[in-house]
Amino acid sequence: MKATFSLVCLICFCALMPSCSQSNAGATGLSYKCDTVMFVPVAPIPPAAGPQPNIHIDTNVKMSSMFGGTIKTSPPYSIGIDYSDETFTYAEAEFTKLVVTYNDGTDDPGATAQKLPLRFAARPYEATNSVAGGRIEKTRLLVISGKISGVISQDKPFTLQLEGNFIKNDGSKIPFAIKHKYEVQRDKSIKSWSEVMSGC
Repeated sequence: MKATFSLVCLICFCALMPSCSQSNAGATGLSYKCDTVMFVPVAPIPPAAGPQPNIHIDTNVKMSSMFGGTIKTSPPYSIGIDYSDETFTYAEAEFTKLVVTYNDGTDDPGATAQKLPLRFAARPYEATNSVAGGRIEKTRLLVISGKISGVISQDKPFTLQLEGNFIKNDGSKIPFAIKHKYEVQRDKSIKSWSEVMSGC
């Protein structure tokens, strides 16, 4: 990475990924060359019967400069997890199974090498929202979030299997199981500076 940016910028760059598609960058002005991949679910993910962490694939988005250049992703990729607990019920989440299987039947060694169980502790969080009349409303909750790094090494479709438990404050466990199929969306396009920044 040729430059260091703030967290706000990094969030912006990640948010741009779905819109980094083929477009006309114009004859003049700064532009970005996109060379990226995204992993998207093959089918809509159905609602879970019980509590279940949210999953996203982190593809290591990097922008070379604030004033034109490149937007790239690079393996190995990671799995991001998050869960919001407004009932203050869970102390942590543990993952007891993690398998990434490509369509040819091979398992990714990065996922296989993870030392299980993996645990992510809940932490307090305060969300601030504007409501009607200009009032500010604050909501306190617990957030369980984290990243399982280096578990997807190839730009190929795969099936992700995750199993684990939410662990309550009294030590009791609520199991969950996740199985999602992902396909690859590739993007090699040119976007103007204004197009990139308009997504922030």
